[in-house]
Amino acid sequence: MEMERVLVRRVKRALTYLFVIGYSAVILFPIGLLFINSLKTGTEVYADPLALPKSPVFSNYLDAWNWPNASIARGFINSAVVVGMAVAIIAIIAPMAGYSLSRLEFRGRKVFFYVFMAGMFVGGPAIVAMYRLMMNLGLVNTYWALILPYVAGAMPFSILMMWTCFSAIPRAVEDSAKIDGLSTFQTYWKIMLPQTTPALFTIVILQVIWIWNEFLLGLIMLKTPDMFTLPLMLTRFAAGTTNYLYFGVFAAGIFISILPLVIIYAIFSDRIQRGMTMQFVKG
Repeated sequence: MEMERVLVRRVKRALTYLFVIGYSAVILFPIGLLFINSLKTGTEVYADPLALPKSPVFSNYLDAWNWPNASIARGFINSAVVVGMAVAIIAIIAPMAGYSLSRLEFRGRKVFFYVFMAGMFVGGPAIVAMYRLMMNLGLVNTYWALILPYVAGAMPFSILMMWTCFSAIPRAVEDSAKIDGLSTFQTYWKIMLPQTTPALFTIVILQVIWIWNEFLLGLIMLKTPDMFTLPLMLTRFAAGTTNYLYFGVFAAGIFISILPLVIIYAIFSDRIQRGMTMQFVKG
C-alpha cells in the first residue's frame, strides 16, 4: 500500500510539472516568437515567421520608437503619464475609503459601501455619460479624460479588496494604538496600512496592467495623435506598416508595448498572489 501511495504522489507530481511546463510554453511561445521576428527584416518575417534571424536587426526598435506620425515613444510617454497619475490616485484613495468603511463608525456607512460596490455593475452605457461629462468639463482630448474614468472604474474593486483586508485585522490592534495615544489617522497610517501593503501592492499592479492595455475609452476620449496612448498608437502604427517590408518593425513596436507588463508581472507575480490571498490567511 505504501508503494502505491508513493507511486500515486509521483504520478500526480509529474502530471503537475507537465501541466505547468505546457502552460508556460503556451504563454511564452508567442512572446518569444514576437521577439525573434522583431529582430528580422520584413522579408525574412514574410518568408518564414518561425525561423531565427540571419542577422539581428536591432534598428527595428529605433525605427518603431520614432515612426513618423505614429511614434511608439509618444504613445509610451502618454500611457506612462496616464497610468502613473491614475494609479497614484487609486493607491491613495482606495485604502482610506476601505479603512473608513470597515473600521470607522458613522451614519450611512453601509449605504456608502453598497453605493461603491454598485459601481462594479456599471457597464458600457456609462461611457456615453462619461463622454458627455468630459465634454461639458472641457476635458476631452486631455489626460484627465482618461485618468478620472479609470480611477472611478477601479474604485469599487480596490475599495472592496482593502475593506476585506482591514476587516480581517483584529480590533485589539486598533485598540492598542488608541491606548498609546494615536489619532485615527495615525492608527491608519502607522498601524493598519502597513499590514495591508500586499493587498495594496496587488491593486497597484492589477490597475497598471488594466490601464496600460485599455483601448476603448482612449479611442472615445482622445482626438489627436499627439495624445494617443500606446494601444491607440499601435493601431495607427499598424496602419502605416501594412507592407510586408515593415513586418519586423511592427513586431518590434508590439514587443516594446508589452515589455513593461511582462517585466512587472515576472518580478511581482508572487506579491500579486500573496495580496489576493492575505485576507484568507489572516482569517
